[in-house]
Amino acid sequence: MASSARITGPSKAESVPTRGLSAYVAELVGTLLLVFAIGAAASANSEVGLGFTDFVTIGLVHAFALTVLIATFGRFSGGHFNPAVTVALLILKKISPANAIGYIVVQIIGGLLGALVLWLALASDIQNVAHLGAAAPTSELIAGKTGIWGGLIFEGLGVFLLVGAVIATAVAPGGDRRFAPIVIGTALGVANLIAAPFTGGALNPARALGPAIVGNSYAGHAGTTHIGPFLVIYIAAPLIFAILAAVLYNVLLGDDRHREIREIDTLNEETVA
Repeated sequence: MASSARITGPSKAESVPTRGLSAYVAELVGTLLLVFAIGAAASANSEVGLGFTDFVTIGLVHAFALTVLIATFGRFSGGHFNPAVTVALLILKKISPANAIGYIVVQIIGGLLGALVLWLALASDIQNVAHLGAAAPTSELIAGKTGIWGGLIFEGLGVFLLVGAVIATAVAPGGDRRFAPIVIGTALGVANLIAAPFTGGALNPARALGPAIVGNSYAGHAGTTHIGPFLVIYIAAPLIFAILAAVLYNVLLGDDRHREIREIDTLNEETVA
């Protein structure tokens, strides 16, 4: 009598899923589309486009784009599209270290491709002025006493809000995943509206790196000589505050007995008939 075995995913004692190829494709394409959409909006709503920066429009594009992408690709990968989100879920043991590294690699590649596609689509001077939507601290922030640390706070707290929304809807016991795309997308939109007037509101290392590298603009300066402030504000700050959000969640959660395995923790697991 033939027997069959089905790998149904981790037991209650395990919480790290195995991600399939579809998850990596979803993260690559999702990040590409996110960076392209945001970069297009930022380029159009610039001095070359409208003649001024329309932060409201750019913030709404952040919110709507992420909402749609999570609803579209979330079932395949969880809809991270952001290394900071992946790092937070790694801390919470919702993704293995190997898979987290893979996610971050494809997210960065997706960000680069998104900026490259936008560069090919524009093919005009707007890409030289707007730098494909590359994030940069504003003159008001640079002129202030806080300088680079002010940028770190705006980007960091924005990511803290975003990661908090991810945890509350897609990770925390009792969270309602049906509303996750809307809540997370709205959180990104709000965070961008707050941070954009000061830092450009990248709130995502992959989204920051893509336009910076393709548009050759780091923290508002051409070339890599000013890469230090860029790394602090747009790479270090999101990762540090994402970790803080995950640690805070663990502190609030307390006893491990209250943890549970949710559908998002068992995505793309292989089945063997």
